[in-house]
Amino acid sequence: MIRSTRRVFVGGLVLLATPILTHAQEREFAVGQEWDVRDLPEGHAIIGRLDVINGVIVVHAFVLHNGLPEFGENPESGVSYGHLAFTQDAFSASVFRLADPHAYVPDHFPIEYQRWLSNPYVIPIPIGQFVRLARQEALRRST
Repeated sequence: MIRSTRRVFVGGLVLLATPILTHAQEREFAVGQEWDVRDLPEGHAIIGRLDVINGVIVVHAFVLHNGLPEFGENPESGVSYGHLAFTQDAFSASVFRLADPHAYVPDHFPIEYQRWLSNPYVIPIPIGQFVRLARQEALRRST
């Protein structure tokens, strides 16, 4: 089953949420879990918080991956996002293996979460797809 396309605003970036499966593989998510992320080189997501907002489960995560060569990034350097908020369906579609059930949540995560609260948004697309869209938008704005 597929949801309809929605518009999501991330700062000045408008994302068209291409269809996401509503029957994503059921997983039990918990704060402190580190998951391997598909579609990102050496991608990892550490869950820092879980919320329910307007009936939607929101997974707040710290995301780390190696650079993306297609955007001119060094594939041996690390890129991180201090806080990203995904729907549970999008997060579930993004991850494939529980790497550590008791990972260290970075100290700065609560500060990033508080910053998010001033302009909250929830990302309804998988992590790898979001990262690539954000990188494309950053490159577009820099030219």
